[in-house]
Amino acid sequence: MLREIPKVTKVAGGERELKTPKMSLYNFQVATLLFDNPDNNEKNVRVLAVRADGTEFAVPFHWEKADAPGLTFAASDGVKLTEPGAYLFVVYGRQLAHYELSDIVFDITSSADRIGTAYILQTQPRYAGER
Repeated sequence: MLREIPKVTKVAGGERELKTPKMSLYNFQVATLLFDNPDNNEKNVRVLAVRADGTEFAVPFHWEKADAPGLTFAASDGVKLTEPGAYLFVVYGRQLAHYELSDIVFDITSSADRIGTAYILQTQPRYAGER
């Protein structure tokens, strides 16, 4: 049973890249990107933490196909998708605490084709009423 409705953000893809807007995990403890890979063309997925000065650096995250029973750890260099299907990419706020940061972006790139729409679900708010 859901205690809170997730904050959902639709992110339009583009030519060879989908980069989400910067989002904070200060209030929402979990950010999940739901992405449907429609083809076999290789896609690279990374999660970037954003410093106060705007510089970005890759951080580890968890991921898996949407119908998998659990999540797999991904190092900061990201993952390569080569199979079609729906995928989940998950970042926990506590993962960023090590870096004393709370802002992230999801970054998906492809050398071959256009990248479609994705959805971000932000869940487990620390403070009620903040969205």
